[in-house]
Amino acid sequence: MIGRADNLFISGGENVHCEEVEAALNSLNFISQAMVVPVEDEEFGTRCVAVVQATSRPELSKMREQLTPLLAKFKHPIGYFLMPDHLTSSGIKVARRDVKQWLAASQSDFIVIS
Repeated sequence: MIGRADNLFISGGENVHCEEVEAALNSLNFISQAMVVPVEDEEFGTRCVAVVQATSRPELSKMREQLTPLLAKFKHPIGYFLMPDHLTSSGIKVARRDVKQWLAASQSDFIVIS
């Protein structure tokens, strides 16, 4: 089993485990922490975006290059956001629920699936 069942979503008929995508992102040396959130997608039903702790927001095209050997293309995030400090300041693990709430409230490009 790759991860928790409630962290699984379907994208274009394929299973995507948030933990698998996060592990690939966390293996990149410029990302210290990643959280993947499913969002609505007109073509595939659901895709994911990534909220990452990094020195700067990753560029989509460069991330595609980095992730191609690690993940199937349908598992690649379609957007990236920098994780806000208030989510990491407690020193405990960042809760996916908190990331979803922050993302839903702070941007209008994607509809977060709760």
